[in-house]
Amino acid sequence: MTFERLETILLPAIKICQKQAIEFKKMFGEDLLTIGPVHESRVIELERHIKQSIPDFYRKFLERYNPHGLEIMMTGIYGLEEIRNVYDNHHSGMNIFKNGYIPIIGDNSGNILCVRSDQKENVTLYIADHEQDFTLDAFDSLERFLVELVDQKLN
Repeated sequence: MTFERLETILLPAIKICQKQAIEFKKMFGEDLLTIGPVHESRVIELERHIKQSIPDFYRKFLERYNPHGLEIMMTGIYGLEEIRNVYDNHHSGMNIFKNGYIPIIGDNSGNILCVRSDQKENVTLYIADHEQDFTLDAFDSLERFLVELVDQKLN
């Protein structure tokens, strides 16, 4: 998957979420969502911290958008802070992170959806099932998963 394809898929939902976040802030005075670019050095810092490389397509997404609080249909799309938090909170009990899996999505059931750090095309999405001690199963194509998720949001 390329960054351009990822951006094309997610951008319509990101725009809707940004509008919703503005309304939320007007009503409650709190930021529900932040989206904004970060310097490459912040991504490199995270990679050093987790001792894994983030795939190029997601690295570019983080550098351009770095979402915090982005939820599409009760599914969280992780930014730097969420990736670090998942890694720090689950790393000791989960060998998956030592084996090149990067958490990029969290679902509302507590599962963590990951990609492999070495995947470039036809990216497989792996599910770390919280009810199965976070064992990994190949789940779906990342692209198909995101297209269906955004389609639900738009319709």
